[in-house]
Amino acid sequence: MSSTENNTPNPKKVWSNFQQALERQPLPNAELFSIGLAGTFTIDPLIPYLGANLLECGLKPAFHVAPYNQIYQLCTASDNFFGGEFPSAIVILWRLEDLLGNALNQARSDDDQALARITAELEQFIAALQTLRQCYSGVLVVSTPPYPSLPSFDTTIPGQSTTGVLLHAELLARVIRGLGSIEGLCLLDLNSVANQIGLESGRDIRKWYLYKQPYSEIMWHAIGDQLSRVIKSRNISPKKVIVLDCDNTLWGGIVGEDGIAGIDLGQDFPGSAFVDFQNQLLELERQGVLLAVASKNNPEDVYEVFDQHDAMVLRRENICIFEVHWRSKSESIASIAEALNLGIDSFVFIDDNPKELAEVAAIHPQVICLQAPEEPAYLTAVLTNNALFDTAEITDEDLARSKMVRAELNRKEHTAGVSREDFLDSLELRVTAFPAQPQHYARVVQLINKTNQFNLTTVRRNRDEFDALVADPNWRIHCIEVEDRFGSYGLVGVAILQRLDEQHFFLDTFLMSCRVLGRDVETAFLDVLVDRSIAEGASFLVGEYRPSRKNALVKNLLCDHGFEASGDRWQVGAARVKKPSPFITVVRIEDD
Repeated sequence: MSSTENNTPNPKKVWSNFQQALERQPLPNAELFSIGLAGTFTIDPLIPYLGANLLECGLKPAFHVAPYNQIYQLCTASDNFFGGEFPSAIVILWRLEDLLGNALNQARSDDDQALARITAELEQFIAALQTLRQCYSGVLVVSTPPYPSLPSFDTTIPGQSTTGVLLHAELLARVIRGLGSIEGLCLLDLNSVANQIGLESGRDIRKWYLYKQPYSEIMWHAIGDQLSRVIKSRNISPKKVIVLDCDNTLWGGIVGEDGIAGIDLGQDFPGSAFVDFQNQLLELERQGVLLAVASKNNPEDVYEVFDQHDAMVLRRENICIFEVHWRSKSESIASIAEALNLGIDSFVFIDDNPKELAEVAAIHPQVICLQAPEEPAYLTAVLTNNALFDTAEITDEDLARSKMVRAELNRKEHTAGVSREDFLDSLELRVTAFPAQPQHYARVVQLINKTNQFNLTTVRRNRDEFDALVADPNWRIHCIEVEDRFGSYGLVGVAILQRLDEQHFFLDTFLMSCRVLGRDVETAFLDVLVDRSIAEGASFLVGEYRPSRKNALVKNLLCDHGFEASGDRWQVGAARVKKPSPFITVVRIEDD
């Protein structure tokens, strides 16, 4: 999956080809992802790098550039920018020296008055961004300020660690806290990008004097890479599962030949490189990425390493499924996908053997295949700067995902072979229905955008569009959490209702995670929604099935639950709706 410099497509060429294709055959605006760019410096050189990155992930961007250095005007009179219509995303890049000018050049961290003036200016800037956020519901990305290009911040001068460096650190902390207080704002860490590129490599002083473009091409390239990750995390679901080989991937050597004492794993190199790689994997697992093992090995040898090697960072409880045998890796991955009930396109496979990778790629082209390098020192680079697992927000369900998956596998093991009635009875299911509260919003948006199979209308909304519904009195957002004797499934169901008139609520969105399918949870949820509609004075709940490529599972959902055809929609009242199974306990929490 990795590419070398020689075979990486030239971003400018990719973007130019796309522009030429648009000229030959323009796309409808609905198919384009519009992005507004604004900066305290000339920002146009960013376009081909950001555009090529977004094209690679399936977005077709259309850029609108605000006039040079008019951030305040954009924030306070936003309807005059971008052609009078808000884009899907707005990106604002800025620098301290552009915003503060001479006041910054003359300031010192021990000058309280100067620091107070600068702080007041920064607070005014953050307040302007807050104003923009209040009237703009799309994706808003604002950068952190990189280290200033000013004489008083010259790092070649001895003693800068107690002057310019310290002042920048103080201002950066204030900025991050201020921007972090703006709900729904996404941070682009431009300061870290500049640090990675380097002061001299990142600047282009001639272009700054000529065109007010402060950065070199390598810096614009890096900004485009990082910015695309921020935007993609708000619009594209991350990968969910990493399937790992063992020998020469999780540890060095072959455990079946070298034994547990002979593999490379520990404080000294090369074993330390494998420890660091496992720490990377553990951090991803903590964020909700599922880890599985597909190894051609004797199971006892593999389990012995996980259970007994004192340098192992990953333990058995961190791995949701082990496929350790001598069958093909493609079979193992298919088996893991079936057990987890997840699409194989959400998988990443890491192995040191190119033949194994080629076999998986041939059988499962949807799987992202990454090769563990022969040189262990480069092993952590496989996952470094990798956008596959980027997510806008990490929810409570993400943090508990591994635990919930293990509970689900335990359910399957203990209920295999029993009748449906006995299965439901044995689970001791409890469904808690409640109106969505702020602490649930991130998870709700996550489900709206990633649930495909059990999704009645497949209406997608980003966080900002969802927040607009929350603020509208004609919309209701309801959720369910499910648990049984094996543990919690978490927040697994979302319904969004729109009040059409005094008699009718419309079921705009009705979806559930596949984790609770086959348990009659949807019946309990629909019954609650009908009751909620009636309680607010309506007589009917109106629904609609909008077919998609993956949601045939719910084609007959409304008909099967008592809804009757009404024109091109379906509707049901309290007397007609199907009632939930007696094996389910339903708890209803009303609005505060």
